[in-house]
Amino acid sequence: MRASNSGAILSLFLHYLLAVSASTTQYPSTVVDGDSIVQYIATSAIDAPKVSTINATSYDYWYFDAVSLDHEYSVVAVFYAAPKTSFPFLPKNQQILAAQISVQTPGAVTINTTYATAATLTVDDINNDIEGTWEGIGAAFTGTRNMTLYNVTFESEEQLGVSGFASFKSIAPPHYVCSPAEEGANMELLPHVGWANAIPDAHAIVELEINGTRVSFSGVGYHDKNWGDAPFQDAVTSWYWGHARVGPYSVVWFDAIASNGTEYASGYVARDGQILGIACGTDKAKVRPIGNTTYPPHTESNTPDGFQIEFDLGEDVGVFEATAKAEALALQSQTGVYSRWTGGISGGLRSEGKVFNGTSLFDQFALTS
Repeated sequence: MRASNSGAILSLFLHYLLAVSASTTQYPSTVVDGDSIVQYIATSAIDAPKVSTINATSYDYWYFDAVSLDHEYSVVAVFYAAPKTSFPFLPKNQQILAAQISVQTPGAVTINTTYATAATLTVDDINNDIEGTWEGIGAAFTGTRNMTLYNVTFESEEQLGVSGFASFKSIAPPHYVCSPAEEGANMELLPHVGWANAIPDAHAIVELEINGTRVSFSGVGYHDKNWGDAPFQDAVTSWYWGHARVGPYSVVWFDAIASNGTEYASGYVARDGQILGIACGTDKAKVRPIGNTTYPPHTESNTPDGFQIEFDLGEDVGVFEATAKAEALALQSQTGVYSRWTGGISGGLRSEGKVFNGTSLFDQFALTS
């Protein structure tokens, strides 16, 4: 009886801890007048909202993707709190709470977007758990077990034309731009753009039915979030981003040019569940297109054949280098501003002399003509 009472007391105590540590943010369906408080120094859970209220010049969103090991299938799901004035790549709408899913299958790309009446995000700052619900449209996501297990669910046949789930089991530690996910770290990727990477690499399982077509695969998964206190198109002129699993390595990269003409770059490599190194700055990380195209990219640039990636991870680790190939188009805007690809990737540590192969998903923004 004593053990039973102790168990009950412990359970009540844990529920109490969850209650006092959890915070809830509710976003209305339209912008709010006034200033927003935007966070660029890590003081809360990595997936917590970073914008207090969404006005006409701010945005916050949660991004998930999965790509099959043969590179022929991918799913990208994004949960936005973003007006078109600050993130103009969404459909024209006065509402701000978009849920969007794009699905790549052999020879076809489907993208569906709908808007929620409200969004509720509950975050446990102790365990880094999160639950996000885009209300009225059957779209939600959860993150549990200290950012190691995420699920994205859709019961949205009428609104998004999709039902099913994507699950993500993390195999690489979270991080920020230039550091592990630690309190007090800088989260500003470039001026007015924040970034936090909860899952750099994951074992992903996708079971969806979209517009009557079943999509089922396992592969490489990823999850991050972006936010900003200025319109994205005013802060960025171009960027390259991507992630990959290359043999035993989990890899993430960013290489962007801000509106002031300054280049910002970051590279991350993990192995066996440990961070090998984070390359911070253009003297340590570099991503360039390959093929008959231009750098920096612009809206009329030819499509790159892929990207060459190079990170200097310090004396103890050395240089990581890889080549990602743009084998399949996963999404492209009509204006040429945005493109996303999947494909194979090969690379490794230069000092080891071994070349590994793997799977990658990557994108490009080109915001100047």
